[in-house]
Amino acid sequence: MERLKDKSGAGIRVSICCAAYNHGKYLRECLEGFLMQETDFPYEILVHNDASTDDTGDIIEEYARKYPGIVREIRQTSNQYQAGNRAIKTKFLLPVAKGDLIAICEGDDYWIDPVKLQKQVEIMDSDPTLAASIHSTRIIDPKGKLSGHFKPAKREGLVKTPEIIKWRHNFCHISSLVYRKRLMEAYPEYCTNCHVGDFPLMLWLSLKGGIYYLKREMSVYRKLTPHSWTELYRNCSFEKRMEFVNTEIEMLNGIDIESCHKYAKSIRKKSNRLEIYALWKHRKTQRLRKSGYLRKILSMPFYKSLRILFIVHIYSRIKEIVNHE
Repeated sequence: MERLKDKSGAGIRVSICCAAYNHGKYLRECLEGFLMQETDFPYEILVHNDASTDDTGDIIEEYARKYPGIVREIRQTSNQYQAGNRAIKTKFLLPVAKGDLIAICEGDDYWIDPVKLQKQVEIMDSDPTLAASIHSTRIIDPKGKLSGHFKPAKREGLVKTPEIIKWRHNFCHISSLVYRKRLMEAYPEYCTNCHVGDFPLMLWLSLKGGIYYLKREMSVYRKLTPHSWTELYRNCSFEKRMEFVNTEIEMLNGIDIESCHKYAKSIRKKSNRLEIYALWKHRKTQRLRKSGYLRKILSMPFYKSLRILFIVHIYSRIKEIVNHE
């Protein structure tokens, strides 16, 4: 580990940015995944502790003492995410990051390949026009059992903006991302205000350069852990879901302007789908039966629109029968 130490920060190539909140159960595995990296360059580990109430802070302090000059804690006295500061990494980690490349991994996820960083940095160094690098990710459920994979493409190579717009949250996982820090200097508010962080970040980076996909599984995503965004979104009310959807549509409109409307058709379809799925999830069938929404449903892929129209019709008929009785 000696080669990793660079207390001046002058030679650090990669800043690993980790957001943690009550991740004491998982954080050691996360930090060990960072520290096992075999690289020919120094890196640092920045952990944002968002006022955790468990032993997250104690674990970070333990690792900071054991690996001085590598592990650093940014500790909050009050929870910033709950206060509305959703862009934790952009606001609190990037300003103190010393590397010209940024790697991301949340405190409840972890890396499983010791050459992950080395391979991604080599890819980035091979082509200065690249904005980012990503790779495949394994998905496990709360019991630790395999439940799926993030595989952004069928083969290695560049991934284009329309593919990201199409796939949205299951395009790739944030634990696979390495990107150039300088590209975030003009990161817009419509991206930081979005209720999710990974989707707008991927879209923004795709507009600023190529995103290269490595077909190698090098990280693990824990699905539905306590306090996770996935858990929050799955169980939220209709009003909260529509609030989330509106921030995403606003972000897509910003990306549309930034790209000079190059992807306007794809963005319009995505915005329609976001709204339709939110209404469908909460069975707002009366609204979905209105002509404006019917046109949006019919603009979706045939099998998806057919399924929604069928359920909307059947659900509405059942409600009519129950109300009549």
